[in-house]
Amino acid sequence: MLVVEPDPDRRALAGSTSADPASAVTAVRALTDGRGADVVVECAGAPAVSLCRVGGTVVLVGVSPEPATFPTMDVVLGEKRVVGSVSHRWDTDLTAAVALLHSGHVRVDHLPTRTVALAEVATVLAAPPGNVVKTIVAV
Repeated sequence: MLVVEPDPDRRALAGSTSADPASAVTAVRALTDGRGADVVVECAGAPAVSLCRVGGTVVLVGVSPEPATFPTMDVVLGEKRVVGSVSHRWDTDLTAAVALLHSGHVRVDHLPTRTVALAEVATVLAAPPGNVVKTIVAV
């Protein structure tokens, strides 16, 4: 697995399994002996078709307010699949996620980087994120 993240602070959380967007193709090719990824899960609303191998799948989870563009020639000639996903189903996925958190198999204690009061939420959302990874809202 490789995490592609433009923000250096967030990228640092993934450690050696991360790359910045400018070096993502090179990093994926190095990890896959030049093939490309079997599956690319795109979470930011910018389809990453070039990271996917011939015959691979790009799963679009992220959305963007702007229309997304991607190289249709690469999709067609590479016989790649592009699939949309709503990312989870409340009745099954949430239960599984909570179980993973509770078991300790997934660690998230290092992710929150600030806590704000409920009254501050509008101000926090209007400001640039800076080096904040996750925010906890105290109610």
